[in-house]
Amino acid sequence: MDQDHQHRIKQLLKQYFDGIDHPEAATHFEEWYRQLSLDESLDLSQEELDLALGRMAENIRVKKQPRMRILNRRMLINVSAVAASVLLLVSCLLSFKQGTSFYNLFHPIKEIQLATLAGQSKTLTLPDGSIIHLNENAAVTYTNRYDHDGKREIFLWGEAFFEVTKNPQHPFIVIAGKANITVLGTSFNVSGNQVDSTVVVAVRDGRVALQDSRHADNAAMVLSEGEAGILSKEGALTHYTSSNVANYLSWMNGQLTFNRAALKEVALELEQIYHVPIRLQDTSLEKIHLTLQYRRTDLPAVLDLICNSLNLEHTTRNGVVWISNIR
Repeated sequence: MDQDHQHRIKQLLKQYFDGIDHPEAATHFEEWYRQLSLDESLDLSQEELDLALGRMAENIRVKKQPRMRILNRRMLINVSAVAASVLLLVSCLLSFKQGTSFYNLFHPIKEIQLATLAGQSKTLTLPDGSIIHLNENAAVTYTNRYDHDGKREIFLWGEAFFEVTKNPQHPFIVIAGKANITVLGTSFNVSGNQVDSTVVVAVRDGRVALQDSRHADNAAMVLSEGEAGILSKEGALTHYTSSNVANYLSWMNGQLTFNRAALKEVALELEQIYHVPIRLQDTSLEKIHLTLQYRRTDLPAVLDLICNSLNLEHTTRNGVVWISNIR
């Protein structure tokens, strides 16, 4: 707020407080005005300021109180009038600029953090009704209300499933590593690989937009129900359709399901679920289809089950799993 705006407000207020001569009342007013002056972000336009002051002029009428024989009663009346008038002015100003730090003086934004340990999962409900299911070894940070731009931003480390309450006026944004995932109302899974910095987004229903935060000018990848997107460490976006997006929720429901899924797709999904690179030794293996449903367990057990059913074998070299024909 510039000096001219401050002067205008103080000048008009003084006109209303001229009739109050008690030191305690003056002290209340001066303390309030001092805080107002320190709030540099309360940047009201000329039109907003005039309207705010006009409302105050219509609503605040501090009249001189008749002299009372009992001094304490007179003090109470005057101080109460000051408090009520200041409250009306504050409400008037806040009706214009609830996103400023002056509003935050009375309604501060609080940052909330939640984390899980190995073998632990948690479910939390956000102030807007959205739900986050947090996988093990994961963490989220969020605020107790919308930010100054009206956005709902969640910072995620690890993996979580989101059920977002639809609110077009307040975009829901998940920030995971270098990925920005923007939604209006949907449910989806986000998995951030701490090893290679890839981020996988799988959409159960609704639509989301996946974008590299390092290249905000680039078009976002839009994902719909049953689709998944991968943001690599280098910034490449890969889009594909999953035969069963519920596999990305196997950490919640304990089930892995493949219905006539190509082995290439199976390998890709397992790679993103277990955060281990999985490769097919021969391109001919890509044409093999697999139908399986089983409880999720550790990766070696899953690979054993798949390879045994298809008469294949798997080996691990330099941290990479290779699936090949039996020699």
